[in-house]
Order: sequence, then C-alpha cells, then structure tokens
Amino acid sequence: MGVPVRNKGNSSRQSAKTNAVINRAVEQKDPHGISSVFPNPKIVDSAIIGRHTNKAAFMIAYDSPDYQAKSEITVVAGALGAAQSEIIDEKPVTYGSRNRLDAAHISLSEATNTTNIKSLVGEPNYRSHIGLVADTVKTQAREILELSAGGQTYLANSAKTPSPYGAVHIIAGDRTNKGDLSLQPLVKGSNLVKFLKEQVEFIQNLTSVQQAIIEDILQLKIILTAFGGACSTGPFSITPASIALVSAVGVSTPKSAIALANNLGVGVNKTLLLQNYLEPYSPEYILSRFNKVN
Repeated sequence: MGVPVRNKGNSSRQSAKTNAVINRAVEQKDPHGISSVFPNPKIVDSAIIGRHTNKAAFMIAYDSPDYQAKSEITVVAGALGAAQSEIIDEKPVTYGSRNRLDAAHISLSEATNTTNIKSLVGEPNYRSHIGLVADTVKTQAREILELSAGGQTYLANSAKTPSPYGAVHIIAGDRTNKGDLSLQPLVKGSNLVKFLKEQVEFIQNLTSVQQAIIEDILQLKIILTAFGGACSTGPFSITPASIALVSAVGVSTPKSAIALANNLGVGVNKTLLLQNYLEPYSPEYILSRFNKVN
C-alpha cells in the first residue's frame, strides 16, 4: 500500500504544517502516517457505493438536499478540490453532497432546485438534473454527436413541459449579461445562404439601374456637345446633331425599360426579403427560434 500523497510535500499551495505531515510520512514510508489527519473528506449522511482508499475519490448516494424523499448520486474525484488539500485542526472536512468546489464530479439528481441554469428567466425548480463539473471537458463521438432538447410532453415530476421544443444555449462566462455576454439566437446556415444569394441578385439589379443611367448621361453629353457646336455656327436649323438629340431618347428606351423594371423590382424584393427571412414570423427566418449563444 502506497503513501497517500495528492500534492508534493513542498507544494506552495499547502501550508507548512500540511507539507511537514506529508514529508514525515514519506520519509518513514508509513502508509498510515497521515491517514488519520490527511484531509480525506469524512462522508456523512450518505451511502458509500464505492471509494478509493485514502483518496478523495468516491461514489455516494444520498437524499436530495432540496427534496428529502428524492435521491441523488454523485461520482467525485478530488472532493472539494484545492480546499481538501489543507489540514484544518487535524480533522478531515465532511462531505455529504455534490459541491462546486470538487475537482471533478458528475451528479444525478431525481429532483432539485439547484440546477445553476443561468439562461432562463427565473430558476427551474423540482427538476431532475445531471450536473458535471471539471476544469476541462471533452466529448468525442466517432461518428456523430447530437445535442438534443425538447420533444417530450411531460417532465420527470409529471408536470407538463413549459416548452415542448426545448432549447440549446451555449454560454461563455457562466452568465448572460448585456454586452459581449448577451444571449442571442444562433444563425441558421442554409437560410442565411439563401438570403445572401437573393441579396446578391438585389445588388446586381441596383448596379444595372445605375449602369443604364450612366450610359444615358454619357450619350446625352456627347450629343449635347455636338448640338452646341452646331448651334454656335448660325441660326437654328435641322442638322445631323439635332436629329441625333431627338432620336437619342428612342435609342435608350429599351435600356430604360429594363432599368425601370429592375428599379421597381428592387422595391418589391426588399419587402419580400424582410418577410421571408428577417422577421420572427418569416417562413425561412435566418435566426434559430430555439437555440442561442453568447
């Protein structure tokens, strides 16, 4: 049986007293030298399902702190985290239920008010709950990973589900304040692509209108220059320049018709774009109605 050492005896995270006890036991090669005083949590008010000898790692079952008729199970490694590495009056700390200070734990609760959900108005109560706490968490699926919510009519407590569709919220900072941490709907990719393609067409129509106007202005400037030159030579008369000025309107009519049609289409398309993609009631709304991120 090895000497139960969690941190080295010279750890700056521990007091000199704790380091001295650890070092003495290591020097004496006595596995029991610190077992009575090392801060191995004393489990209270719980049934021990399994425990690592002389380590703060165990699985326990106990009554839910909020509803004593309901049960909870917690699997913990490093109960109370850094706090349990200190010897206090040579007495171990007590541990009776999941704690946010744990180095790592997974808890299953039949019913609780302590869900720590931050993205809802108010806090859910009397809910079954699975909680996971650790410094880093990685989930790896070899084929597909699904995050699913909703789809159930009733909760575990037999009450009707407030939101049958559920929601998935991705939160950084463990809070949803205003500004950078404000919670916003996720964008739906396919709807956004379709919207942007129609925006490209919308811009192309605007460009064609502008191009037609520019071409007409350039043509008019050329004709006016020639017409002005003809007028300066004498009394007004029918000249090739004046005929060109009159006929220029007829020449540009087809382009003007296209430009006018595009211009009218721009106004109609703007309304359609708003109605189809950018309003909460839109059939292809670009934002998710259920899932959010901050």
